Amino acid sequence: MINHIHFLSLNVQGPRDRLKSSRLKEYIDTQMAQIVYLQETHFTNGITVKLLLQELSEWSLFHSFGTNNSRGCFILIHSTVKFDVNDMHSDTVGRSILLNVTI
Repeated sequence: MINHIHFLSLNVQGPRDRLKSSRLKEYIDTQMAQIVYLQETHFTNGITVKLLLQELSEWSLFHSFGTNNSRGCFILIHSTVKFDVNDMHSDTVGRSILLNVTI
């Protein structure tokens, strides 16, 4: 049973290359975060999130895509956090995600 949860919020300014996504993963690990909010991911439907998914394979990812130069946000929940998604809403322009979960 989890007694506490570590949250982390970052403006990542587009982690689309392997070096940046690797550094992001390392930083999240050093902070021992279990729920992470990422802003300015710069991902679109046309840009694959393959690198990010490879780096963060033990996480559940929820997203709102932006453009390749701005916006975009993710909520990441680590596999050690047992949760059920009650409801999720995201806008169509990559500005917000509302995630209602039971932990």
